[in-house]
Amino acid sequence: MRGNKGNNKSHRANTDNQKQKNKSDSKFKPFMRGTLKVLKVCLIIGILGGFLGAGVAFGMVVASIHDVPDMDRDRLEVMAIPSTFYDTNNNQFFETSRDVSRVALSYDEVPQDLKNAFLAAEDQNFYSHPGFDITGLGRAAVNHLTGQPMAGGGSTITQQLTKQVVLRDSSTNLRRKIQELYLALQAEKFYTKEEIFEFYMNGAVHYRGNTQGVGAAANDIFGKTVDELTLGEIAIIAGAPNLPYRYTPTEDNKEGALQRRNHVLRRMYRSGFITAEERDEAMAEEIKLASSSNDESDYSNVKYPGFVTYIRDIEGIRILQEVYGWDSTQAENEMFNGGFKIYTTLDPKMQEKIENIMNNSNEYLAPVKDKDDNLVHPQGSATMINHNTGELVALFPGRNHTVGDSVRPAQSSRQPGSAIKPILSFAPGFENKTLTPGTVLDDAPIDFGGYTPENWDRRFRGLITSREALSASRNVPAVSAFWMNTRGNMAFAEELGLDYSTSPEAVLALGTRETTAIQLTQAYGAFANEGMLNETFAIKKIEDRNGRVVYEHNRQSKEVMSEQTAYLVTDSLRDAITPGLGTAGSVRNIFTNNAAAKTGTSSMSDGWLVGYTPHYTLGVWMGWDRNEGSIGSSNVVGTWARIMRDTHSNLPNTSFNRPSGLVSIPISTKSGKLPSDLTPSEFIRSHLFLSGTEPTEECDAFVEVEVCKVSGLLATDSCPPHHRETKVMLQPRDYLETDSRWELGRAGRVPEDISLMAPEDECDMHDSDAQPPSNLGYQIHGDGIEISWSSGDSGDRFNIYRSSSEDSEFTKLNTSPIRETHFLDTNVSQGVTYRYYVTRVRDEDSETRPSDFIEVEMHDGVQAVKNISAEKISGGVRVTFEESFGARHYRIYRSTSADTGFERVENARANGNVGQTQNFTDNKIEPGNTYYYYVVAVSGNDKADPSPTAEVKVLDDDTDNGDDASDDESNTSEANGNDE
Repeated sequence: MRGNKGNNKSHRANTDNQKQKNKSDSKFKPFMRGTLKVLKVCLIIGILGGFLGAGVAFGMVVASIHDVPDMDRDRLEVMAIPSTFYDTNNNQFFETSRDVSRVALSYDEVPQDLKNAFLAAEDQNFYSHPGFDITGLGRAAVNHLTGQPMAGGGSTITQQLTKQVVLRDSSTNLRRKIQELYLALQAEKFYTKEEIFEFYMNGAVHYRGNTQGVGAAANDIFGKTVDELTLGEIAIIAGAPNLPYRYTPTEDNKEGALQRRNHVLRRMYRSGFITAEERDEAMAEEIKLASSSNDESDYSNVKYPGFVTYIRDIEGIRILQEVYGWDSTQAENEMFNGGFKIYTTLDPKMQEKIENIMNNSNEYLAPVKDKDDNLVHPQGSATMINHNTGELVALFPGRNHTVGDSVRPAQSSRQPGSAIKPILSFAPGFENKTLTPGTVLDDAPIDFGGYTPENWDRRFRGLITSREALSASRNVPAVSAFWMNTRGNMAFAEELGLDYSTSPEAVLALGTRETTAIQLTQAYGAFANEGMLNETFAIKKIEDRNGRVVYEHNRQSKEVMSEQTAYLVTDSLRDAITPGLGTAGSVRNIFTNNAAAKTGTSSMSDGWLVGYTPHYTLGVWMGWDRNEGSIGSSNVVGTWARIMRDTHSNLPNTSFNRPSGLVSIPISTKSGKLPSDLTPSEFIRSHLFLSGTEPTEECDAFVEVEVCKVSGLLATDSCPPHHRETKVMLQPRDYLETDSRWELGRAGRVPEDISLMAPEDECDMHDSDAQPPSNLGYQIHGDGIEISWSSGDSGDRFNIYRSSSEDSEFTKLNTSPIRETHFLDTNVSQGVTYRYYVTRVRDEDSETRPSDFIEVEMHDGVQAVKNISAEKISGGVRVTFEESFGARHYRIYRSTSADTGFERVENARANGNVGQTQNFTDNKIEPGNTYYYYVVAVSGNDKADPSPTAEVKVLDDDTDNGDDASDDESNTSEANGNDE
């Protein structure tokens, strides 16, 4: 007959079975139970005493059976019970075997060939022994005494029944063997062989997935009832329970089932159950499976499938193995069908918020094509831990996860990239005091014995503090910090739960050693938890089917670093998510609570952000399972921030607890020492230090030097004074330039702060033996100031420099050297005083010392008239004068007295030719008089120079007034020709 799936109870075929049950139950009266127990104990002592000695045997037996479960029919007839999972609120969210396949058969309904196959494979003497194999039991006892494994103890079908159904324990120690023996004797006493065999075939044999018992196995594996099975199929049914997940055939794996089948057939032949012809014919059969073989239940609609898989297939299996001593196969079977209640750390609200974000395709890069032209989608995982307890509150294993798939945070080891830096480079140094947050490291090209690390941006920033190096994720300083104490740093990482049992290599500092997301997130939790590491766990408690607590998590915190070290790392990692300081500053566009985090990128296929608040630690990974595409940490930052924002929406914005023993002082970020008078303010920043490690010396990274502004080199006596500049600069240091050893970036790159470094060479642009230009002079024109000079060689070239009362810095006026010995400066203004000098440019474009300086004062408004003269001409007097800068017209005044009586006789329009001669003819004179003249220049706003520019006496006679006028002009010009 064909069996049915579901929670079928065992149905008896006839009333004789019920009668037998009543008969058996009547044997469990208290008096009989006690009497029989004494007899069985004596029997076991007698058996073991022959091997171990009576005294030893007695003690072992009494100790082993004092808490052995009772043997009763209900226990033997109970089939598989699903295990159930509960969240942190004690609400059930999963059941392992909601569709366990069970078909109960009576002893008579099982074909004789199938019974014979079990007898041949498991217990040929079943019908004749008293429940145990004396030879096998003796071998187990000897193995125990000699320290050998207890395997090979000769378990009979009766013992397997008691072990699988009553003890539910496959451990192989002598205590369990004694309990098996005791229960086997009890079963043999109270039940017939047929009943024991029936119990065994219905409840003690398990197959892959949720299949239990031979009736369900025939239906689920082959789509048949037991009486329809071929001999080859019968051998598979009888052989598979030995290792269900290896020997239960599937479409993808039939090899193990074939080997086990043939082994059973050979044993059936040797036992005389089949002929050689039947054996060979059965061994030649092709395995034909049912079209819908029951390998797993349908878990497509399960809540939290990733968390379920982690509990069911990883942590739960491990705990059951530890508690009961089961192997992995037995533990897996019991996880499905043992009826355990498993209380977990799952926070459903947190889990749902994380799943909503991580399942959003907008969080991921676009898919790419692999080498076979298949479309591959990027993946992601998220691990959230309550670092204060170690509880795994939420777990996202990957997109499109179904129960049974790989759990990436626990089973996929990936390179953490720069996310390892706090653990492997900086925190160990803070802890052993070889490093402080203010220790200055050189972010410069360095060759570590053939290894030449690059920075993520292909730049080298130069001297920076450890705190800056960590927050900005600089690779070269991280390697330098790691290399200070490689063994100690790797031991520190081991304490945090990471595997660094390997030889130290510089490249390890950049995260080339693979780890899982759970391990990495757990390690960061120690920073958040003030140096205390709580091992991550997801199962709080396990109860067996009888309600007994068989496991309860015992949290043990381990101090892996001081609370001061943990806070120093936290303080640095807060900078890592601060805009302008760290690589994940964009976090603050989304999540603004107190937090610390670190990015990581590795091999361009892994992107990480791992960080924490005072409440939770979260690790997010995104990337490509088989490195099909590239990704950066920037692709993860927004996802991490959104998860933190949503999961912290109802939590207080708590500050990190700053411990005692730390001091904050301002330091020079170029030396790590106290600022000196020379330390520029932009290189002074407060850093935290463990008390006693703060610097006490003043900064010596800077030096005051005088440099030539033209060459940028150290100034010498030959450099013009105005080219000299006193500057505060970095002390010179040795550095490398990148070359072919640095494969990822262009050659010739140097630390960026060498531009701040003081020059070591002296300026040679100003040769003291070369003669500068001489005889520097000037003339003011209407469109500017013309400078002129002398030079001994007509082929010389010259540069002209100018400063002013508005800008004291000298600047070069010509764009390239000129060959003329004059230069017109048209960019001048009234009311400004200008200074000029000229240098001679040599063939190699170096300059001589400067010429002498000249100073030109441009009056505000209008300049006074210069060089007035007068002469007697026919019919009058001609007055001449030099045009003034800024004049629009001129007023000419005349008097016959040298001191009074001047009247304006004429207005003359200016020509605009500064320095050229302007003239006026006065023809209204009378013979015999002496005339005095002066001229006033007037600007465009009608502002006149307030004082006469000159006085000229003209004697009006026919004999010598020209000479007199000439003399007067000469004398007056010398006396009054200066600008007023």
